[in-house]
Amino acid sequence: MTASLSCAEAATAMSEMLIAMTKRRMRGILSAVRTAAALLLLLTLSCAGLAVYEQQQMDTLYFGTQKPDGSAPVTDAEWQQFLAEEITTRFPSGLTTWEASGQWRDEHNAIERERTHIVQVVHPRSGDVESRITAIIALYRKRFAQEAVFRVRSDVWMPR
Repeated sequence: MTASLSCAEAATAMSEMLIAMTKRRMRGILSAVRTAAALLLLLTLSCAGLAVYEQQQMDTLYFGTQKPDGSAPVTDAEWQQFLAEEITTRFPSGLTTWEASGQWRDEHNAIERERTHIVQVVHPRSGDVESRITAIIALYRKRFAQEAVFRVRSDVWMPR
């Protein structure tokens, strides 16, 4: 049995097929236009300098309280005075401090433990900040006969 279509039916079938193909093409074109619009918006915002976050640095300083010569450890009053006079004056915009218990292995392979004061400062990258932190470390080492102040620097992203 052969199917036969009238000219009108064939034209209707062809028209429906062309409409379906056109709809599929339009969906693809619309999807491409939406993607291009989103990329154009991102490009415009990035060129306009409208960043939502900015990169800064975070320094975390660990100040041990035991003295290598065996003399009395740094007292709370001495620490508070150092914090007020040397650290806060160099970072008046703000910082965070907390206490911790630290430990390390000394040159005789013995575990040493001590109270530790931790200071964390978030700041823009600059040579001025570097010199302030270096000065704090040098002052603490000299004033309290410390061998070192442990320092960790990280990149952070802060909201504008």
